Amino acid sequence: MCLDDAGRFATRPIPRRLSTPRRGSLRASGYVTRDGVLAQARAFATLYERIRTGDHTEVRFGTPEEHSPGGSMPVVHRTLTPGTMQIVHGHHRLAIAWVLGQRTTRAVVTAARPTELQRLAFGVKQTKELRELYQPIDSPEFDSTWRLTRQCDDRM
Repeated sequence: MCLDDAGRFATRPIPRRLSTPRRGSLRASGYVTRDGVLAQARAFATLYERIRTGDHTEVRFGTPEEHSPGGSMPVVHRTLTPGTMQIVHGHHRLAIAWVLGQRTTRAVVTAARPTELQRLAFGVKQTKELRELYQPIDSPEFDSTWRLTRQCDDRM
């Protein structure tokens, strides 16, 4: 699915590897049918337009259980690095707001918990489940509050 030069949705054949439904996949949800993909794309285009114009009317999606209720605030949780958050619900609304130039928004903020990458760092035997990194990791979720125990080049 893509936009053609005239701004219309154009379809491409479904790759063979996507032709078998998988649990939780777009194929299993029905979105890979031409009508399903078009309906989903139109719903997101409508959501963008409504957010852009300040219209808070709910947008209907094909599977409402996979989307946050209309008018609800995005949900984020603090990570173990001060000043960083991870989005739990509301990815599309926040992305649209960002594209429209909105740099702050109201959101439900839940208690701090590790991101997946932080959880993996805690699982490394060398760091003994402390807030330490055995080697530098270039990621916003690892700032100077994470102690670096070794440098990469000291083992070369």
